[in-house]
Amino acid sequence: MFVNLRTVLKDNGLLFLSFHVGDEVLHVNSLFDEEVMLDYIFFNTDEIVRLLDKHKFRIIEALTRYPYDGYEYGGKKDILYVKGLMRNCLSIFSRITLR
Repeated sequence: MFVNLRTVLKDNGLLFLSFHVGDEVLHVNSLFDEEVMLDYIFFNTDEIVRLLDKHKFRIIEALTRYPYDGYEYGGKKDILYVKGLMRNCLSIFSRITLR
């Protein structure tokens, strides 16, 4: 996924990522009283950070958002604001851990 993003994002271009944190796949058969077939895939934050570094993205800001009780699915979401570095430079930044 990040390889494809690098082909369309300009050097130093900005990107927002938001994803549900976890290691499960949530299958949904009904949504808003309609029959659907959806799979929501959850992601491991450390793996996303590793992939961003590998593909020369630098994290500018990171935060974790917890759901609104009674209105959203009960899992937390991580939101990352990242910058795509120049394609021919090295991407070196310290590893972060989101809480």
